[in-house]
Amino acid sequence: MKVKTLAAIAVMALWGAAAAYSGQAADRSKVADTSCKDVPDPFVASVGRPNRPEALQRLKDAQIVELTESQAETLLSEASTGKPLAVVHLDRAIADLKSQRRDELQFQKGSWGDDLEAELTGLSRMQSAGAAWHLKPFLVRAVMGFEGTGHFAARLCGDRLYVDHSSLGHWTPKPAPAAVIVFLPRKPSGVTADFEVAG
Repeated sequence: MKVKTLAAIAVMALWGAAAAYSGQAADRSKVADTSCKDVPDPFVASVGRPNRPEALQRLKDAQIVELTESQAETLLSEASTGKPLAVVHLDRAIADLKSQRRDELQFQKGSWGDDLEAELTGLSRMQSAGAAWHLKPFLVRAVMGFEGTGHFAARLCGDRLYVDHSSLGHWTPKPAPAAVIVFLPRKPSGVTADFEVAG
């Protein structure tokens, strides 16, 4: 078995162990598959409005395209740090959660609970295992409802990637084209994109 395959299996195992903490809004009733694993939030990044036309142009003839680190940094308007973006995003998410916990414990500011503690624990385990170093950036065609109140979530069911956008609103708009960068150990066999609006 190749080293890359072993790394992919290790990453998926960590994702499975971390699935319990996920606060993502994806509707899991759409796919009743026990092999589904949430992609942790730090590894799902929406391409902002300024760079969206370029991203959608790259996706003109495909649902998913593998990117170089440099291309992903450009589309996400992030400066290069010398580390892979997946590592940067994971480190940032952990630092934000630690800051949030510190504010709650020291200043009684916010609402730190068991769910956030479990999320921090899961992400910290991924960091310790070096899981993010084995992930590649993939540009994915998605759809969205209301951008300003929305959130993207992704999950892998078998070898298929599902990308969902959940947002708040009093009516359901037509789906708007969107692009998301998802960090994965390998390219999935296909993509399904959907959106939902909660009133």
